[in-house]
This record gives sequence, C-alpha cells and structure tokens, in this order.
Amino acid sequence: MRRRTFLTAAGTGTVTALAGCTAGADDEAPTGTDRTGGTTGDPETLIRVAASGEVETDPDLAEVYVGVVATGQDAATVRDELSSRAEDVKNALLDAGIPEENVRTVQFEIEEAHREEGSGLRGEHVYEVEVGNVDRVGEIVNVAVDAGAEDVGRIRFTLAEETADELRDTALRQALENARGEAETIADAEGLAITGVEEVATTRTDVRAAHAEAADAGDGGTEIDAGPVTVAAQVEATYGAAVDG
Repeated sequence: MRRRTFLTAAGTGTVTALAGCTAGADDEAPTGTDRTGGTTGDPETLIRVAASGEVETDPDLAEVYVGVVATGQDAATVRDELSSRAEDVKNALLDAGIPEENVRTVQFEIEEAHREEGSGLRGEHVYEVEVGNVDRVGEIVNVAVDAGAEDVGRIRFTLAEETADELRDTALRQALENARGEAETIADAEGLAITGVEEVATTRTDVRAAHAEAADAGDGGTEIDAGPVTVAAQVEATYGAAVDG
C-alpha cells in the first residue's frame, strides 16, 4: 500500500521574553560573558517558545480485538466451553496466516451472567490480533466470526515501531523548525536577532491511532474504513537574542 505522509507546519505555544544581565566586577563569570550565556558583554534577551509538529500518514499495522462468550451454571463448564471456542478461533487465525505470536489473550474472565442471559455464570475470552497488512483487516474479522467469535471489539489502526520512530523524528524536527520560526518572528518584532539556542526540551511525543468498527459490506463480508494516523511532537525552546546590528 502506498503511504501518504503530510507535515503540519503550524506551531503553537506561549512566548515569554526575559532580560538577562551582565556579570558584575565581583562575580565569578568571565569578563564579557553575561549570565544567560551570551559573549557580547551586552544584556541578552531570552525568548522562550513552545511549538508542535505533526506528521499524518496511512497506518501500516492494525490491532483487532475478537472474543468468544460462554454461559453455564458452574465455572468449570464455562471455562471448558471458553477454551474450546477460543481454540477454534485461534486455529482459524493461524490458518489464515496470522503468526502465533500475533494472537495474544488480553482478557479472560468468568463472572455472574448478565440479567438478559439468565442465571448462572458468563465467561469471555478476548484475543488481540496484530495484523501487519491493514488491507486484510476485514478478511481477518470474517475469519474470526466464521470460527465462532461473537464479540468483535474495537479495531485500532496504528504504526509499526520502526515507522513510528522514523515519523517521530520527523515530527520533532518540524516542531523545532516551528519553534525557531516563532522565536525569529518575536525577535524581529522587537528589533532583535537570534544569537543561539540556550535550551531545548521535548515535552511530549505520541502516536494518535485511528479507531474503527466493522461494518457489513452487504455481500457477507466485512468492510473496514481506516483513517490516518498522526504522529505528534511538542517542544519547548529558549533562544538567546541581542540587538540586531
């Protein structure tokens, strides 16, 4: 599948300007070095900005949650039925080409049955199924349902770790470019010029997954509409600035 990648160039954040001061005769700072790190001997201004960067792209990984349900009058009966049904679903997924390590139990519980289910106990066994080819998600849902899965929960479209790391770096670079642009705009408005970077910190990076639900395609199949995934980064940066010219 062809990947589409879009950069969001707009930065956001707050800005604070602080005046620096030069070292006095009795201070330990070397002559000509002010307390904010400048080397001009003149008071230096600090411009602090916060900015963000985002990259939007198509998902290359899906997490599908499928489960089986069993009811009965005692825990052993419910457990055995759950085990049998869950095994059928897992075997069908493996036969469909899903690696065994990509089928993981994320929920197993036996509790009092819901009122509409009558008296007794109710059990549920849920698998998280990792699908590396997002175009196969609808097919995998059908495989699970045909094998006896009764509960198809949320479907989470996200990114493989390598892809996420690569795009996180891109989002960070975009955030830093936005921060620098904001600082330069502020400096220019005040008749200043940026002299260098004093401090940079990453405040947040995250992958915003897309979620979807299975829909009947009308031909016995399942249609899944996957939205884009966003990788975002936020930074705070402090720049030194001095009178321009």
